[in-house]
Amino acid sequence: MKSYDVLIVGAGILGLSTAYHLQRENPSMAIAVIDKGTPGSGNTSRSVTMLRDTFASDVSIALAGSSIGFYKGLQEGGTDIGPENMMYLWLFNDSQYAKNRSALEVMHAKGIQIEEIAADELQRKVPSLCLDPTRISDDAATMGLPPITCGILGKNCYSVDPLRIVDYYRSAFIKLGGEVYSNVFMEDFLVVSY
Repeated sequence: MKSYDVLIVGAGILGLSTAYHLQRENPSMAIAVIDKGTPGSGNTSRSVTMLRDTFASDVSIALAGSSIGFYKGLQEGGTDIGPENMMYLWLFNDSQYAKNRSALEVMHAKGIQIEEIAADELQRKVPSLCLDPTRISDDAATMGLPPITCGILGKNCYSVDPLRIVDYYRSAFIKLGGEVYSNVFMEDFLVVSY
């Protein structure tokens, strides 16, 4: 029976990207990925794979920025991952805006591309948007849903094709010497201390 230094369970984006980066940084390690289906057939296949950098914590900003940079680099290098520049729009009432104000200030200070949009401008940009839920539902008033008073538009946001990302990581991992096994169901595992 073959043994591995690392066995990763799940051949979706998370499993294969972990395997790829681990193998790239540790070329002498024996690393395998197993999946009960085929690569990308689990949760990844149901993902819309959106990338955004609209975070306030240093760690999240660094992780998001490096991911966006990595995927942009793949695309620019000729690996078609199906990117589409999109924008995220968060809608806030007064209370939600007040709770998130400090995070928005941090994003502005760190150069995150966001735009604050007042309610009247939101209505001009998206005429079909209902800013006052009580206008369309009696339940909204019963539930105490306040009107939307502003929006925050995140501009450095992308959608990529999850299965193309999986295919990239699977191929690149295998080129580095990694192994991927499909239709392998893990029933149990044993942790051994040395």
